[in-house]
Amino acid sequence: MAEKTYSLIFDGYWKDSSIAKVPEKPGIYCAYAYTLDELNKKTKLKIHSLVYIGVSDNANNSVMLHEKSKEFYKNLRGDMQKICYSFAPLDKASAEIVKSALVMAHNPPANSEVKKPFEKIHITTSGQNAVLKKDIVIEKK
Repeated sequence: MAEKTYSLIFDGYWKDSSIAKVPEKPGIYCAYAYTLDELNKKTKLKIHSLVYIGVSDNANNSVMLHEKSKEFYKNLRGDMQKICYSFAPLDKASAEIVKSALVMAHNPPANSEVKKPFEKIHITTSGQNAVLKKDIVIEKK
């Protein structure tokens, strides 16, 4: 079977105060633990860890009404950390396969184990993707 290749360009980071701006599109979304870092009198997000990788037909609805959101907060360290989201558009047909590969490559704590529904997959990530690997290749063994 031929290698499937996907290029994900992530946009974000949306905090609770701006979560309504997450696109109403199909694709992959990531939940991150972050804190605010005051640097040169500008507030900047400091991403600490990847908490969850999800797939949705409508990312906006998913992040606003996520059934695991309480679990996301259990993975925060300290009172200062909060959750923010990034999003990469992707067609529905490919999204579940790509999510499975990303979960396998990163093992976020709020995701369950995922089975490999593919022979070989190559994913590149860019944009607001903080701790995601830039180049991922996974082969079925």
